[in-house]
Amino acid sequence: MRSVFVSFPFRPNNTVLRDHAVRLIESFDLRVITGQSLGGGALQASIFKLVDSADALIAFFAKTDKLEKSGWGSTAWVKDEFAHAKGREKPCIALVEQGVKHGGAYAADEYIPFKRSDPAGYLLRLAETLGTWKRQAGRVLKIQILPDEVATSLGLRDVQCKYRFYVPATDTRTSWRVANVVSEPGGVFAYLRGFSEESLLEVEVSHGPTLWRSRATSGWSQVEVVSVGGAT
Repeated sequence: MRSVFVSFPFRPNNTVLRDHAVRLIESFDLRVITGQSLGGGALQASIFKLVDSADALIAFFAKTDKLEKSGWGSTAWVKDEFAHAKGREKPCIALVEQGVKHGGAYAADEYIPFKRSDPAGYLLRLAETLGTWKRQAGRVLKIQILPDEVATSLGLRDVQCKYRFYVPATDTRTSWRVANVVSEPGGVFAYLRGFSEESLLEVEVSHGPTLWRSRATSGWSQVEVVSVGGAT
């Protein structure tokens, strides 16, 4: 995980909310993205593009509109950005100000209630959420693909390198993901996102009907694939 989009109503009284969140997020070595500067692009399309570029979203449902019956509502922009990120299956958390009516399709999901008079309370819970996201996202693993004759073919058309993780404790495997492969001095390397210490790694290289696959290994710097016949 590298970046988090922060959604909040652009009003002067919310600057402190934004600043507290930015400082906390950056303390986790994460880049903060907001929709404050769009370079003149179409508003909604530009915002959604920024949300898509982030790895997660934090939405502040702060008081903006006094409701006729009772309580407060929050801006529709925050609701739309939150729903868009949810629809993209990104990690999301809503921070709902005391008194705000929090409804909609995701109202039953976990959220963090907050009071402006008690920033430590909601920031602590937000820090716990960020820590959970970072652990679940894992780290980027750099591995060298061997043997060289297979690795060098990865620059050719129709040759693909994929990977997945196996978790022995739960006997589960992730879905196959396409690896980012780079030819560097010393060999061909793959950058694999989402590795955790509890996981084992499996790598697969395919070229038409030909398939090579590695054994499940721990986070070693080199992974050797062997021919296993035709692609499945």
